Amino acid sequence: MADQFYSLEWREQNDRSVAADFLERVVDEGGEAFLDTQGLWWMPRVPEALQELYGVTLRKGEPRGPLKKAREFRPPGTVQGKGERLTLDPRESDIWLAAAFLLDRVEGVSLAADGTMLLDSPYAGGSTARARNFAEQFGLTVTLNDDRQLRPKWELRRPRLGVIAVPLAVTEALDRYRTPYVQVEVARKSEVDSVIVGRSELGGAFGKAGGKVIVVDGAYRLIPATAKVLLREVYLGSARAV
Repeated sequence: MADQFYSLEWREQNDRSVAADFLERVVDEGGEAFLDTQGLWWMPRVPEALQELYGVTLRKGEPRGPLKKAREFRPPGTVQGKGERLTLDPRESDIWLAAAFLLDRVEGVSLAADGTMLLDSPYAGGSTARARNFAEQFGLTVTLNDDRQLRPKWELRRPRLGVIAVPLAVTEALDRYRTPYVQVEVARKSEVDSVIVGRSELGGAFGKAGGKVIVVDGAYRLIPATAKVLLREVYLGSARAV
């Protein structure tokens, strides 16, 4: 086993969903990831290009105590604060997976002006125990608060989304985050609210008709840091202003 390791701690990451994907990618590319008794991840080697791509925070050091090899990398769910309102941090990519789940249950999901996700959900709310179970289910940080200055700006709805000639990574991202879409040759406003296109000219007529056109070029790569930007635009395309 290597003398010098790289460590990853969940609380130091800007987006824990990205960090979880990074750990999985390290192992998929032939590396190893070990978990210590304090919940800290250790890796004997990390390709520099991979660290740059995912933008994770790593430290060099030597592990102390026993290490356990693992292949399950979901971050722990946490609940913080006090209050009746449930909110999710927009920096965490997997809030969009949670949003898809709740909207399928016809529960309330909205966004504040700063991107904070607000939940009106019998499934996730009503008690600290439910909030904790929800946080663990999706590996998210759930904040309870009664800040009435935090108001919904957009009410989210299940997206009506079309895709035209997009890179495979785009549909992989939509599938991963359970975002519904249809493959179309021509986008019509009566059928979809937004369309993702591989070239800007493919969405010209739809945009002129008042639809939202999201252009994604062939260099798009599927990592949560890019997926969350795409998903926010997709959901806002079908959202209702409050």
